[in-house]
Amino acid sequence: MAENSVAPAFRLNPPPVSPLSPSPQQPILPSSWQATAILHPFSPPPTDAQDPSPFYELCIANVSYAQDNFLSVQLLGASGRMWWYIVTPFQTMPDIPAFSFGNGGLQLFVWNSNFGMSPMMTPVNASSNPLPTQVLYHWTADPLYAELPDRAQRTTMSYAFNSSAPTDPQTDTALMFGSAPATMPNPPALAGHWFDYTVDNAGTMTCAMDPGGIVGPGRASARRADHDRRGAGGAAAGGAGLRARPAAGRYSSRLRLR
Repeated sequence: MAENSVAPAFRLNPPPVSPLSPSPQQPILPSSWQATAILHPFSPPPTDAQDPSPFYELCIANVSYAQDNFLSVQLLGASGRMWWYIVTPFQTMPDIPAFSFGNGGLQLFVWNSNFGMSPMMTPVNASSNPLPTQVLYHWTADPLYAELPDRAQRTTMSYAFNSSAPTDPQTDTALMFGSAPATMPNPPALAGHWFDYTVDNAGTMTCAMDPGGIVGPGRASARRADHDRRGAGGAAAGGAGLRARPAAGRYSSRLRLR
């Protein structure tokens, strides 16, 4: 897809997502296990990267786990380099800078301006399973920005492997729009806002809207510069107001992309 084109995915309605029947059982892992996995690179390597990192290349991972003892991950990268990462109840023992606190002095990466990916969202508690997720992202530079879909992100999370109770969520979709360029005379009214659509297992949809939207591909570097300028306290306060949201159902599902 051309760099400056509008992503066609944002012109289409999302495909229907149907719950599995019967609902799958939550898997229970044994107290000790081993596995081999393929790890996808997190992002392209920065142009000025000083040290090799498994975050930037395809890896084969040999994983060993013993409950209350350790988690061991041995990595073999496509480049032939090897790393070893160990977590115990008392400490983390990485042998590479990329697994240390901070970013090890590496330049913060810049996302592509137009991409899609299918990640697994990590659960935030032990009683929940990961959420299969689809992310579509599109960002147009200031000179070419013309309409609302020029800066948009859609993230849809599936709860198929979690609770099947009627009032629990089946899918949760966040539809986010980036702010228009500051020089635009008549910016779209919904620029810089996001919508949260939740469909429960009974098929009922609720929707909420909140200021916030999405940020540009280079936001990680810009945020660090902003943090350095204002201090940690100011940066934290600046983002706190984006987390509150009105009651579900305040806005109808008629608000959608063309």
